Amino acid sequence: MPRAIATKQYHDFTGGLNTDSTKLNFPENSLVDVRNIIIDKSGKLRRAKYGEEAATATSLSESYSSQRRVNTYVWRSAGSLETFLVVQVADILYFYDLDLTATSYEVNDNYVGEIDLGSSYLNSLLHFSEINDKLLCTSGGSSTAPPFYIEHIAPSTFTKTDFYPDIRDFEGADDGYAVDEQRDYTGDCFLILSGTSGAYTDAESINGSTSGVGVGTGLSTISTDGTTRTIRVTTTTKMTLGETVTGAVSTSTGILEVQIPVFDDYDTSAVNLHLYNLVNQGWGPVELTEYTLDQNKEPSNSMQWILGKDTSDLFDPDLLDKQDFGSAEAPKGRVYYSVLAGIRDEARLFNGIKYLQSVGGIADLAGYQIQASTVAAGRLWMSGGRLPGSHGKKVLFTQILKDDMSNVDRCYQQQDPTAEDFNDLLDNDGGVIEIKEATFIRALKNYQNGVLVFSTNGVWMIDASDTGFTPNNYSVRKITEHGATSAKSIVEVDGAIVYWSDEGIIALAPNPETGYLTATDITSGKINSLYTGKESHTFTPTYDEKLSAWGAYDSVEKKIYWGYSKDTVFSRDDSAMKIMVFNVEQGSFSFLDAAYTYGLHGAFDRDHDGIRFLNVSVTADTISFINLKGDTFLGTTANCYFETFHENLGDTVRDKAATWVLCQFERTEDGYQTVGGGTVFTNPSGCNMRAKWEWTDHADANRWSSSEQVYRLPRLYVPTGASDPFDYGHTVITTKNKVRGHGKAISLRFEAEEDKDFVLLGWAAVYTGSGSV
Repeated sequence: MPRAIATKQYHDFTGGLNTDSTKLNFPENSLVDVRNIIIDKSGKLRRAKYGEEAATATSLSESYSSQRRVNTYVWRSAGSLETFLVVQVADILYFYDLDLTATSYEVNDNYVGEIDLGSSYLNSLLHFSEINDKLLCTSGGSSTAPPFYIEHIAPSTFTKTDFYPDIRDFEGADDGYAVDEQRDYTGDCFLILSGTSGAYTDAESINGSTSGVGVGTGLSTISTDGTTRTIRVTTTTKMTLGETVTGAVSTSTGILEVQIPVFDDYDTSAVNLHLYNLVNQGWGPVELTEYTLDQNKEPSNSMQWILGKDTSDLFDPDLLDKQDFGSAEAPKGRVYYSVLAGIRDEARLFNGIKYLQSVGGIADLAGYQIQASTVAAGRLWMSGGRLPGSHGKKVLFTQILKDDMSNVDRCYQQQDPTAEDFNDLLDNDGGVIEIKEATFIRALKNYQNGVLVFSTNGVWMIDASDTGFTPNNYSVRKITEHGATSAKSIVEVDGAIVYWSDEGIIALAPNPETGYLTATDITSGKINSLYTGKESHTFTPTYDEKLSAWGAYDSVEKKIYWGYSKDTVFSRDDSAMKIMVFNVEQGSFSFLDAAYTYGLHGAFDRDHDGIRFLNVSVTADTISFINLKGDTFLGTTANCYFETFHENLGDTVRDKAATWVLCQFERTEDGYQTVGGGTVFTNPSGCNMRAKWEWTDHADANRWSSSEQVYRLPRLYVPTGASDPFDYGHTVITTKNKVRGHGKAISLRFEAEEDKDFVLLGWAAVYTGSGSV
């Protein structure tokens, strides 16, 4: 049978790694496997190298300990055109001057200063954003680790200011009453006293034993603040405001300011939720007392006292009692409280008096955790949820922030929603948006004129109108059911948002027809089987690794780098650190190891000078930065390779042989150096190649050729010394290589040589086979 001969060129590898195709329909520009190889924009393949830049840090081992929360952020608006790299290592923030005006750059010696956040932040992975030259930080902590902002005061001076987000209580308490239920009043009274001198005891009479506002022992006192005392009196007699009262035992004195009835059978440990609700619905102490003692009934949760005003604008309990309020709840929200406190003991009114403590105890709210945050529409946005273990369903947003940040804690409307007049929302108000379908909000992201909300079960868009966000003018819509596994994996790339989910890596980009964001799985048809574990691979991320993945975008190379390793609350396995590389322009994936020389904990893009990876070494007590521009080879020779797709020439029936394979490399040698008394090339290259026939994956199948060196200089020159001029001439090195074996398909494996570089431009093969090939 006649032999057929065919020649084929290969010089496009931009498809990168592909694990989703079968061995019979593989894209020709893709690779079966790749490790520690850089795929350039031009399509050439080169060995990955790195360099390390040392950095200064103090007290690293103390702060790092076993609590391994490490993070990076580029603070671009620190004022005076300064840009800082912020490095979080456990509970310490380190600051490095990036000096973006410099033409060349190394982090070394650019350490500026640091802030010790305190042990409450040891396990907090901070979320960063910035506005008004301030760096805003949220931590997922409670009232002991609140959000804060950083200011750059002097060249090496940074200050930290805590704040405690407040919201209005639009929920109220579950008091066990029906909305329209009124109950007979049989309780006692409270006195709130101003200007009190001293403290009343728990058992004494006031104003003696025969006169004044109350008689008897068993008096209870509850502190509300530094200048106000509350006294429980066992009487329902209406009392005169403004009277001076004196404790018979303690001789403490005060001025009677208001009188509040106490419902039910109150004792000092009881929780009077109904009374709290009435105050939150706008009932003042005077009106509440007057109605209760006049009608001998408690107001219901549907009653609004302002509807009981007469023609003289005075409150008339009889007039109010004639109104039909139905079964709808009265407006709520007069009370506001710190969401981190988690108890209504912190609830207060805008007159500053926390008398809500004194009305029978206050119900627990179960405190919020504030984790994710971003800045959008001139406001700070934060995700919050109730304990235990919840970061979400609610998104808090502040009022439009002032330059002095005095309102950074105000996540509420300025006007009282229970007031008779001036109760409207204002355009600059703060508030709370609840996304009931969300489970656990991992991240918030400023995008165009809205905010993206990344939950574990999907992504939502809080979308403003063309005129901008206001509390009265926004919409919430779900973009995708693909939730985010890691907040740090979210990367913004030239108008798109890319992040890790359970099912794949998702890109959100505007639909050219509708303008709305749509979701695309960029791993589909590429490495989805690897990412999800359907196909076992060295770089398949585990569930824990997906939770801790971090990402950074190199705007020059147009590549996203995602690092991942096993990570728990207290430890990270640096020996298993891996990096996934996604070439945005080519849509290709490749992988790098970090385990052989360093463990990485984050990355940042220094605008015009490329990507930097953060390395925190516990044993060496150092911080350093890794770049991909150095001269140290990444990975051992056994872990620096790539394998081509399975070439079958469109025919899986006939056997073929690759008579010759011509490999073409970019020459790397550029001079001479003296080593061990001899003279050798500087920057030498070397590459080994072997053929794998018949889709085999192990040498025991006896279908693999032996490995041979395929980078060989075509002419030999023996220099007289290292100073000899280098004028080799050839810039492309071509070698002709005989390949043993035969089969229906062939894949070539190229491996690095110890301590040598290589840059492969392409290869060509001469195939022979029986009959038509």
